[in-house]
Formats: sequence, structure tokens, C-alpha cells
Amino acid sequence: MRPFAFLFTLLCVTSSQPLAAATIAAPPLPAGAIVITSAPNGDLLGYRIVIMPDGSAASEDGAGKGQLTIAQPVLKLFLDDLESAMPLSQLPNGACPAGQTAAPNPVMVTYHAQTSPDISCARDAHETALYRDVLTIARSMYVANYRSRAVTFHGNGNSTDASVPAPPPPAAPSMPSGGYGGHGYM
Repeated sequence: MRPFAFLFTLLCVTSSQPLAAATIAAPPLPAGAIVITSAPNGDLLGYRIVIMPDGSAASEDGAGKGQLTIAQPVLKLFLDDLESAMPLSQLPNGACPAGQTAAPNPVMVTYHAQTSPDISCARDAHETALYRDVLTIARSMYVANYRSRAVTFHGNGNSTDASVPAPPPPAAPSMPSGGYGGHGYM
């Protein structure tokens, strides 16, 4: 089976429901596959990226699904950083260091059955390197955290509240000779 077809099938099976409401277990990934997740939080939808050992990758975010082959230098750097950070589950966890702010959604990496804690608030050099790699990959795939709710605008003139006056209608244009260039068009 072609790598992209497998990844697309894998994403369809594992994400047939929204990220926050997924209730079916994901099928097992091939050995060496990497999963990057940014879990939903508040009104942000989160995202998921699955990278196969050959560099083929599939993603899902609020804008939909995508596929890409990760550039070999980027993949090699990411794999080197992952190997040096193993075991991922033993990376530091806890509050952000003073003066540093975490991303609004936690970002975690799963590799060789190890899942990292949130790496968006890097507490050591390994987490910093991994987060830099994740951002590079997410940007190359145009993956982002999209908002899940509509933005409402207030005071648009359609209010029935008497305390907010509706704006006056625009003035009618004045054109000599009844139209464009005096040809009588209205």
C-alpha cells in the first residue's frame, strides 16, 4: 500500500470524530512512526501529525487533512533529537520556568511507545529542541490550532436595543444628468 494511502486511511480511522470526542482506539502504528499531538483545549481544536519512518506524513487540524513528505534534513534532525531525548516519558514535567509561557494547547510527541509531557513549555534542552522541530514540521505542513467557535461582532447596526443607535443609511450618490456620464443610466 502506498505510504500516503496508508496515512490517509489511518487518519480517517483514528479521526472519524472530532479530536475531543474520539472514542475509538487508534490502530497500532508501524514501528518507528512518530505522532505529534496538540490536544484540544478551550476553544482551540488542536491537531495531529503522523510521520512514517520514510518521512511521509499526514496531518489533521481544524482546516482539514493534509499530506506531505518531510524533507530529509528536517526528519533526520527530528529523529536525532528524539533519540537523544529518550525515554520521552521521563522528560521534565511541571510548571513553566519563570518568564516563559506555555502554548495554549499542550504539545506531545509519541515515539517508540513513549509519550512526552507537554513540550511547549520547555524545561530543558531536549524539550526545546523537540518543540523547535515540531514547529518546523507543523509549519511546513501548514498545520495550526484553529478556533472552534464563531467570533461574534457587536454593535453592527442590527441591534433592537434603543441604547445603541443604528448608524444612518449612506447618502445617495449625486450624479449630474441622471447617471453615468450623462447617458441617463440610474
